[in-house]
Amino acid sequence: MKLVSVGVSDFDIVFQIMDKAFPNTEMRTYEGQKKLFDIPNYSVLMNEEKTAFIAQWDFKKAVYIEHFAVSDSLRGNGIGKEMLEEFLNTTNGRVFLEAEPPEGEMAKRRIGFYERIGFVLNQYYYLQPSYRNNEQPIELKIMTHGRGIDEKQFEELKKLLYSHVYNFKE
Repeated sequence: MKLVSVGVSDFDIVFQIMDKAFPNTEMRTYEGQKKLFDIPNYSVLMNEEKTAFIAQWDFKKAVYIEHFAVSDSLRGNGIGKEMLEEFLNTTNGRVFLEAEPPEGEMAKRRIGFYERIGFVLNQYYYLQPSYRNNEQPIELKIMTHGRGIDEKQFEELKKLLYSHVYNFKE
């Protein structure tokens, strides 16, 4: 599968997939998401059919997958697995993402999907700052590709997220 970098001209396609895949508490507003294209270390990759995307932040030593989704009508067909594997094969640095704690059936299935691709669920307590005003932070887990991380590495990744992705001061 070939992944192509897309610009703001494809934003409506990306946002349409994102809006169906994520609750409002796990994404910015339309305008907030669109503004990210102005940030140099943020980018979005799509499959050639433009039915799936990976939104990433490249921090040189680590790459954060902020959002990853496949069009709802195509889920379960292997597109996501193939896309994520291609992404991992062409990305330098530690790849990590946030996931819901394994407390419900869907969350367990999602974590299992990532684990089958080589991600490890780290057990450190982590709160995702809210993306929108008047929203509460959400407890999530950090998953890292290849191997788990120690507490010092976790704190470094958390600091990257808080300062660059969420503009949040502890």
